[in-house]
Amino acid sequence: MASKIKVISFDMDGCLTDEEFDDTFYFIELPSIIAKKRKISFTEAFDFATEAYDSMRGEKQWTDPTYWIKRFEIDDSFKDIIKNLKKELKHYRDAIPVLESLKKDYRLIIISSATRHFLDLKLDEEDIRQYFEATYSMSDDFGTMKKEPEIYKEICKKLGIITDEIVHVGDSRTHDYENPVKAGIKAFLLERKPISIEKSRSEKDSHIVHTLYEFEERARALR
Repeated sequence: MASKIKVISFDMDGCLTDEEFDDTFYFIELPSIIAKKRKISFTEAFDFATEAYDSMRGEKQWTDPTYWIKRFEIDDSFKDIIKNLKKELKHYRDAIPVLESLKKDYRLIIISSATRHFLDLKLDEEDIRQYFEATYSMSDDFGTMKKEPEIYKEICKKLGIITDEIVHVGDSRTHDYENPVKAGIKAFLLERKPISIEKSRSEKDSHIVHTLYEFEERARALR
C-alpha cells in the first residue's frame, strides 16, 4: 500500500516565479554593462555574452551570477547590479494562494537549479520563504546543475521520509518529472502554456498540469 504524501516539493523558476528577472539580468543588464565598459554596441555585447553563456551551458557556474560578473570583469557588485532589477521579480498569481493552502497540511520544500544568490532573492520577494521547511540549490548544496535521481533520494533521506511520501512539481520534463520518477517519486510536469484546449483536455489524467491550482487538486488526491 502506498504511503500518504507528507512533503510537497516545488521547482522555483517557471513554477513559482517567472523567468523575467533572470532574462533581464543575463540578456539585458550584463550586456549593457559590458557595452559601456568595452565601448561597443549593445548588439556586440549581447553576442559576446550569449556566446560565453553557451560555452558554459550545463556547468555548475552557468547559473552563478557572481561567476559571470567576475568573468566579464565587471566592477559593480552583484548587489549593486540587481538593485534596480528587483521590480522584475514576480511570482505567478497562483503561487502564494496554493502555498498558503498546502502549508496547512504538508511539509513544503524547494528543489531548484538556481544558485543561492537568485534563490534567496526570490524567496524574500513577498516573503514566500515562510512557507518552506527547506530549500535546496543544486549548485550550492550539491555541486551540480542537474537534479539527478540520486539527489532526489538524498533529499528524501535528509527529510527523514521515503520516496513514496513526497510529490514534486516543476517545468522541466527531464529534471522535474523524469528524474524524480526514476527515483521512485511521484511528479507532475507544469506546462503553463498548453498547446491547445483539446490537448489540455486529453491530458487531464496524465502527469501534466497547467496551473498550480490544478497541481494542488491532483496532489491532494494522491494516496
